[in-house]
Amino acid sequence: AALFLSVLRSILVSGKGHLAGRDGGVPEWQPAACGWRRNDGRSWLPSGDCVGWVTGDDLYLDPTTAYRLVQVAASAAGESIPVSEQMLRKRLREKGLLASIDETHETLTIRRTLAGSSKKVLHLLRATLLPEAPDDEDENVG
Repeated sequence: AALFLSVLRSILVSGKGHLAGRDGGVPEWQPAACGWRRNDGRSWLPSGDCVGWVTGDDLYLDPTTAYRLVQVAASAAGESIPVSEQMLRKRLREKGLLASIDETHETLTIRRTLAGSSKKVLHLLRATLLPEAPDDEDENVG
């Protein structure tokens, strides 16, 4: 679980993936930490594949995309995530990193409407993955 989160942070910082806002656009909080880059000094552009969404204190990961990108990045660095996607979800739960689960359906993913459609996502707290201190250049999106 710790290696997964560490590699996922690296993916965001390196621009190989990004987190979007709830609507699929630029996140309101620290776009650069979420994998977005300045285009012309004014507008933000996403980098790489979308691995999830951030809104307020909540972070919703697309489990399959995040797992795939982490596996590719770890492999390129000579590492590996030695568990399946399903086992990784269980490890995140065991470590207390999932903010909520779907107890009614007995799944570790929850349903949320993000970027205009219903998705099954892993729910973490933003602070689990993203830094708390804002960077000077991206304190505000506007």
